[in-house]
Amino acid sequence: MNGLTRTMVLVLGGTVAATQAYAQNCPTCATGACNTGAGRLTLRDRLGNPPPSPTVLEMTGHSNTELYDRCWPERYSNLAQRGVNRAFAPQVLNGHVLDQTVWNHHFETGTDRLTQGGLAHLQYMSRRRPEPDRTVYLATSNDLAYDPACPERFSGAKQELDSLRAMAIQKFLVSSNSGRCADFQILVHDPSDVTLHTRGVDNSVQQMYTRFRGGLSGGSGGGAPTGAAAAGAAVGAAAGAGAAAGAAAAGGR
Repeated sequence: MNGLTRTMVLVLGGTVAATQAYAQNCPTCATGACNTGAGRLTLRDRLGNPPPSPTVLEMTGHSNTELYDRCWPERYSNLAQRGVNRAFAPQVLNGHVLDQTVWNHHFETGTDRLTQGGLAHLQYMSRRRPEPDRTVYLATSNDLAYDPACPERFSGAKQELDSLRAMAIQKFLVSSNSGRCADFQILVHDPSDVTLHTRGVDNSVQQMYTRFRGGLSGGSGGGAPTGAAAAGAAVGAAAGAGAAAGAAAAGGR
């Protein structure tokens, strides 16, 4: 009995001593242990200060002075240039197709016989550098006379004449390119006429020669021409008159 009492007294004494020690070291609001008040602790204070963020050099291996687009403006200029060329390409292709076209006036009217101008045009296409375009376009035969009484024969006659003209073109290209690649393809299409009348072109050339001038005008107001200018004008007029006379003589022949 006395031993049990002694044991209980010792346990009770230890509990009281532990309670007093906890009361002395218990955190209060003054020490910032509570959630409100002037001494509130933040999550960073409880967990400790985190390590500093890594620098750009540590993350990428490069400094800030090296982080820029080294291909500017070449890559953007290339994209802009390709955009312009992509819109310009159809116009270039249409012009090339017209340049590769053998027109109706390259044949004698209503026949498959090539004129001298048609032969020269085929030679021009077969000599193109760096190599000729082996696709040749033939304008459909629009120089046939239409007979309202027999409209069904008009279509057949056009197709037959187109075939004959394509054969004539193929024969000339093969013969003129002997020893070279002569694998040409003839395609028939129906483009609009893009030629100009020769009268206007002839007038432009004649006026270019007759109005050719040189020299400086005298004075600040552009007065009478100097001696050199007058002499140049006389020479230009004489050359223009000679060219006009030569053209008239050639036309008479």
